[in-house]
Amino acid sequence: MLFNKDGGHDIIAQAISRDWERALGVKVRLVQKETKVFSSDLKAGRFMVSRASWFGDYGDATTFLDINRTGNGNNDRRFSSSAFDALLDAAASETNPAKRAGLLSEAERLLAEVECPLLPLFHYVEVSLFDATRLKGLGAHPRQIQDLARLRLLPSAESNP
Repeated sequence: MLFNKDGGHDIIAQAISRDWERALGVKVRLVQKETKVFSSDLKAGRFMVSRASWFGDYGDATTFLDINRTGNGNNDRRFSSSAFDALLDAAASETNPAKRAGLLSEAERLLAEVECPLLPLFHYVEVSLFDATRLKGLGAHPRQIQDLARLRLLPSAESNP
């Protein structure tokens, strides 16, 4: 299992190795590399199993599905499925939002339940603490980025007699 040194990925790799050996009887050789070497090995396909991550660029299912399309530059797994690609093509030309969502849902099902070229282990999260009665304008963003110009601080109840 190829993984990079940063971000606690060594701890995750060790846990996976233990779990796979205990539950599946599979012995895993852990290969930890410096990030640049890791990235090079990943792009060159020098791995059997590797960790990876992806942050969505925009709020649409295709931000995660497109990286699995045949020939996509971010498809480090070199996954290829004509059925999957056809669903993405059909969704790209579908103008009915409900039908488009159905096509993308089927593509996701094919990816996650049938073909399984990747195994999501966890999602990055960010927790923001704020007074919802005083702060307005927070938005949903795939990378949890906030546009500070949109935030509005409302007067507190204490300042209004």
